[in-house]
Amino acid sequence: MSPVVDRRARLLAAVYAQWGEDAAWTPGDGPDPVRVKREEADADVQLGQSRVRVDSIVLRVRRFEVSAPAKGDQVAFVDPPETFTLIAKPKLERFGLEWICEAARA
Repeated sequence: MSPVVDRRARLLAAVYAQWGEDAAWTPGDGPDPVRVKREEADADVQLGQSRVRVDSIVLRVRRFEVSAPAKGDQVAFVDPPETFTLIAKPKLERFGLEWICEAARA
């Protein structure tokens, strides 16, 4: 790894330790325990001349914990118990260390 990517990986380890939540990631072959960062916000969507506010849920998971997330995977948080389904194809962030996944409540 380059020094920048190595520093980024160490920073992410600290961030997930502090703000990550315990969850079970369920692809087609069964649940795997992971740490996930949850980001929820309102997003404004333009529809013609109208604007609509919708909930936006983004789940972030480190690549070494989930190598190939896919649309339709489920993520079950432990505390509080809540389940989400990935609704779009996950994308890697620019350093390739973390998956960014759009989700909806299941």
